[in-house]
Amino acid sequence: MTSIEVTTGRIWASVEKLKPGSKFEVKTPSAVATVRGTAFEISVAPDGTTTVKTTEGEVLVQSQGQQQSVTAGQQSTTQSGAPPGNPVPQPPAPKLRFNTQTAGLAYVVIDPHGRQCGATGGQLVRQIPGCDVVLGSQRTDVGELAKAMGR
Repeated sequence: MTSIEVTTGRIWASVEKLKPGSKFEVKTPSAVATVRGTAFEISVAPDGTTTVKTTEGEVLVQSQGQQQSVTAGQQSTTQSGAPPGNPVPQPPAPKLRFNTQTAGLAYVVIDPHGRQCGATGGQLVRQIPGCDVVLGSQRTDVGELAKAMGR
């Protein structure tokens, strides 16, 4: 089991599909988010309010003995001492898209924090929140890139 505690701030994680019996969870002052293989972001405000945004897969958000499933493209906000909020669609994020026609082309976007998104040497690199890299269809979307770059 992997457990991370976030008391304030933001975390983005991309968790590969876990083996049966394995668990990855993020604990905040107001909720616990559990995943088995997905990509998601958790923001914790100074008052403990927790927002979970799922970019792929599913995150289970638990608080006050209740649970909500937050699937790709949704977000849920949990106030301290309250059950998880109902999932709602995430607002659209700015995207950067590369369309490549040349086989073997390598490209990587690097944000000001050193996080990367792209494909190089046939390997996918997905460190930026909302990064979507697909080899074969030769498409890369970098969600929230402008936000991550402070714009």
